[in-house]
Amino acid sequence: MKTNRLDCRPLVNMLRSEKSGYERLIELLNQEWTCLKRRDITGLISLTRIKEDRILEMKEIRGKIREWLEAAGWDGQTPKAEPGPGGNGAPDRDALLANELQRTIGRLKKEIFSLNERNKRYIEETLKIVEHFFSLLALPEETPAAYMRYENGRSAQGARALISRRL
Repeated sequence: MKTNRLDCRPLVNMLRSEKSGYERLIELLNQEWTCLKRRDITGLISLTRIKEDRILEMKEIRGKIREWLEAAGWDGQTPKAEPGPGGNGAPDRDALLANELQRTIGRLKKEIFSLNERNKRYIEETLKIVEHFFSLLALPEETPAAYMRYENGRSAQGARALISRRL
């Protein structure tokens, strides 16, 4: 008796490729972290290009997986670990493996998100520090005397000077 179940071997192979791509992306994010801490701009630029290529590759793999699942009549559910050939009650090894790979890929995606956020926060904090240093180097804006701020009919600068003289 022939069962009408999905042969998951091609899916498993594509999921393995996707998993390995995400693992390489994690390595790249960790290299990016090292470059950020060392302020290695050249390394960051080259990593950016490599990351872009990796992300495009991952999108391509994900597209192939989607196409394969649609062609196989996938209903949107995770492949079931149904009994294998012969109906002996043993679950289909490839379906089990596909399910495990999907879970692993989900964890890798969360780790990628976390590492990417860490790197993003570091860049944002570094930019704030740089902006602060530039603001210290910039000359203060001079307000023309005609536009000087007044408080209670007196010049704000005069009031501060008066207070500081009394102290």
